[in-house]
Formats: sequence, C-alpha cells, structure tokens
Amino acid sequence: NELIAAIQNGSTAEFKSRYRTADILLIDDIQFIADKVATQEEFFHTFSALYESDKQIILTSDRPPKEIRPLEDRLRTRFEGGLLADVQPPSFELRIAIIKKKAAAMNLTLDNEIIEYIAGRLQNNIRQIEGVIKKLSAISVIENCVIDKEIVNRVLSIIDPGNVPTDVLVEQILTVVARNYGVSVDDLKSKKKTDEIANARHVAIYIIRKLTDMPLKAIGEIFHRDHTTILASVNKVEINCRTVAHYQENIISLIKQVKK
Repeated sequence: NELIAAIQNGSTAEFKSRYRTADILLIDDIQFIADKVATQEEFFHTFSALYESDKQIILTSDRPPKEIRPLEDRLRTRFEGGLLADVQPPSFELRIAIIKKKAAAMNLTLDNEIIEYIAGRLQNNIRQIEGVIKKLSAISVIENCVIDKEIVNRVLSIIDPGNVPTDVLVEQILTVVARNYGVSVDDLKSKKKTDEIANARHVAIYIIRKLTDMPLKAIGEIFHRDHTTILASVNKVEINCRTVAHYQENIISLIKQVKK
C-alpha cells in the first residue's frame, strides 16, 4: 500500500530511503506479492540493498519459497538463501504446558482434565489460550467457583464463537460443500475426477486451508493426495476468485454456512 501511494504521489525516493536504510525489515505474508510485478521489482532492490549492507531480513509465508507462484526466480533464490524455519502450531503437550504456566501465574487452579480439555479445544492460537485463562481467572475470583467444562465452554463462546475441534470443523466443511455441489462426502475424498466432483474438491480443500491451520500434508491425508496436489487446488480456487464471475461470492456463502 505504501509503495502504491508513493508511486501515485511521486514520492518513491522517500519510500526507498525509508526501507533501504532500515536495520531490520520484517514482512508478514510475503506470498501476497506473488502476482504483483511492480512490488516484486521494488522489493528485489530493497532486499538487495539491505542484504548488501548486512542488515536483518525476516519474512513469513504460509508456504516455502519454491511453492510461492508466480514469484520471480531472482527473489525465490534469495529467499531460499536464508535460514528457512518451518513454524508449526504448538503440540498438545506444549499447549498443556503453556496453560499450566499461565494458570500458575494467575494463581488459578485447574484440574488436569480441564487443562487437557482447553488444550484440545484451542489448538492453534496462543493468544486465545492466554485470553481464556485470564477470563477463567476472573470468573474464579468474582464467582468464587471451581472451573468446570461448562464454564470453559461459556468462555470459549465469548472469546472464540466459532471455536470447534478441527476434526469437527473439517467434517462441517465437507458436508456443506458436498450438499451445495450435489455430491457426497465420500465423492470428495475419493479418486473420482469428474469436473463436478473435482471442482467441489478444490473448494473443500481451499476452505479447509482457510478456516484451519492444518498443514498441507494433513489436508492431503483427508483426500488421499500429496501436499503439492493440495497446494494446486488452493491456487486454482484463488485464481478463480479473481477471474471467474461470482466465484468468490460463492466461496464466501459456503464459509458462512460452515460457521452457522
């Protein structure tokens, strides 16, 4: 956005000066520059200037550099020249440890069963875990009560109304997509490749990717496909959203049905 504004206002010199003299540059979701030619060109020169000045560059993406398309080869090779770190959601054991530590810091007593229940419900977002523990601590003090599952569910409904276990959410997505496309859930998971089933499968994969933090490999296991095929489905839907009339509106409608 700043680059576009700089081009419009004729202030690209100021833009370049700001970013090419930074000590540290951190950019989230770098994959979104994939189809933006002018942005890639400017970022290439910014990256090079910082790299040559021995500055720190940190980029995050939902996929490795080789799977960001279309991305210029000169950028991809530079991305791959750094340290690649695959950051996974915290494991069940780690979530339990975090919950115990946060609860202890707030003098909140929780049974192991409740701790495991919270860890099972909040699988991806550490900030949500902290928010839930703070809310439970407040309830414990104000209502002078022992925290049970009913209270946990009440707090989750406030902090994260759409929170459901990932496996349940995936089944909801498959059911909604299958119903709207006139196919069965078994068809979506099968090897069948008719246009109707394939299109529905692409959409189901895309929505699962969008609404969950499941890695590509795990999504692939649902559909008996490898992670590259899953990524191809996601990319296909993203392209259709930009190029096919009313396609994105249909995706939004399906997502709303899933969240009901």
